[in-house]
Amino acid sequence: MNETIQTLGNIGEFIGALLVAITLIYIAIQTRQATRNSEILKGQNIANVLGRFNEKMVESEEVAAIWLKGIQAKEELSPVEEVRFKSLWTLWTHYPRTIWVSGERDTFAYAGWAQFLHFKGARASFDQGRFPPELRDIIWEAFEAHCQEDAQHEV
Repeated sequence: MNETIQTLGNIGEFIGALLVAITLIYIAIQTRQATRNSEILKGQNIANVLGRFNEKMVESEEVAAIWLKGIQAKEELSPVEEVRFKSLWTLWTHYPRTIWVSGERDTFAYAGWAQFLHFKGARASFDQGRFPPELRDIIWEAFEAHCQEDAQHEV
């Protein structure tokens, strides 16, 4: 009788260990899927932000003109244009903020956005913006890398 109880105990321990292993595998699979879903959502969010911005540029020649005037010579904007430009700038700066919040720290991810800092008005707006210091540093690194590439192409 004692051996039967011990055998049943051993079988119970084995089944328990097996269930723990199965549970850990299940949790690993769920974590991987959640990570993948998070990456997909991050990409969709970035696409949505850029899509909204591009829609505004395509739908209205006036809006596109205000954007160009603002990034080139912000001080020449009328008060109404300045309000509209600030709204566009807020939408435009949502892109780097979105990828920043998602955890992206590679300067390459910010390179396209940072190219706009070549424009005087865009740089002035960037300098006045409220970016976290580390994000500002990454954007400046991306901008400086772009400037170096431009200099190499000119040679």
